[in-house]
Amino acid sequence: MWKIPTAARAALLVPVLGSWAAAGRAQSVTEFTIPTAGARPQCMAPGADGNVWVAERMFAKIGRVTPSGAITEFPAGGATVGGLTLREQCITKGPDGNLWFTVTETTNGQIGKITPTGVVTVFPTIVTDGRLYSITAGSDGALWFTNAGNSSHIVRITTDGTITEYPTPTNAGFFNTEGSITAGPDGNLWFAENNANKIGRLDPTKLAGCAMTPTICMTEFVIPTASSGASAITAGPDGALWFTEKTANKIGRITTAGVVTNEFAITTAAAGANDITTGPDGNLWFTEETVNKIGKMTTGGAMTEIPVPTASSQPEGIAKGPDGNIWFGEYGGSKICRVNLTGGGGNPTPTPTPTPPSGTPTRTPTGTSSGAPRGHVTPLNYPTPRGAVAGRQ
Repeated sequence: MWKIPTAARAALLVPVLGSWAAAGRAQSVTEFTIPTAGARPQCMAPGADGNVWVAERMFAKIGRVTPSGAITEFPAGGATVGGLTLREQCITKGPDGNLWFTVTETTNGQIGKITPTGVVTVFPTIVTDGRLYSITAGSDGALWFTNAGNSSHIVRITTDGTITEYPTPTNAGFFNTEGSITAGPDGNLWFAENNANKIGRLDPTKLAGCAMTPTICMTEFVIPTASSGASAITAGPDGALWFTEKTANKIGRITTAGVVTNEFAITTAAAGANDITTGPDGNLWFTEETVNKIGKMTTGGAMTEIPVPTASSQPEGIAKGPDGNIWFGEYGGSKICRVNLTGGGGNPTPTPTPTPPSGTPTRTPTGTSSGAPRGHVTPLNYPTPRGAVAGRQ
């Protein structure tokens, strides 16, 4: 029988072993400790400056994270209402190159922005009829955010601070903190209505009269699974929208026509699926807060779960970073984490943390009412992907 010489066999194994090594690196997680202990990171967003930005809830700060893990924090609290300072809730990249964020307490909230260099502006208009949740940039050049209290609204703010509220056709009662609204591939705004068990669509080209008659610009679609706990929503790689069902323990898919085509069961029971994003690899990535894992799913429903190194860390916000990796925050662990997709995974070279600008954050008057960054790396076993789960049609 013909045999391959030993040297030739070794040469053939090199690319195979290299591929396995690359796969292993792709499943590693690097953790970076936030300088302020107990910071409670929530939403995350990629910035136009190549960094990842995070809303730190506990002490009303915004964090800037470089690709190598250097973290700079900027005080960014809102007004004091009823003895409470309005604190960070969510953040997104704006159309003007700045990062925009919500601050809120009880039923009061404001909108702020921060430049890539750390200059903070909080608009003076206080929204007093509900708690502000997540925020996203719309196709109309404005920012849109979710607001719910005694009634629920989708709210628009222009880059000069003008605010307009649009009540939802059904009172949602509650929105998820992270990712409950997103811009769709069709130019519309899509939002997950938790208590109403619906996915909503808002057409920003039909706003005339919508503040009085919501159905002029909004359409709602019922989720097939009752009391699913719809939480976060994102534009998928396939032209559809994908959303987490926290109570039902599923990942749902809805077309831009409003048809829920699939609801895929998450591998681990009661995972606590929270935020969701589309990765640079064409997969859906989501946080599993209750079981301390990060989920990855193909558009066909095949799932892989990655354990978070720090126990009981409560992963919440998740985002695709400008560096081609997935980033998420540990709400309980007060760390920022990177899932290494670009072949990284070794201990990064420490990068000096820049000094935040001095002075008090600026409040603009134009609003109207209409630790060292060296990370800890944990290599993870590459689990066998779970086969596609038949979704509800």
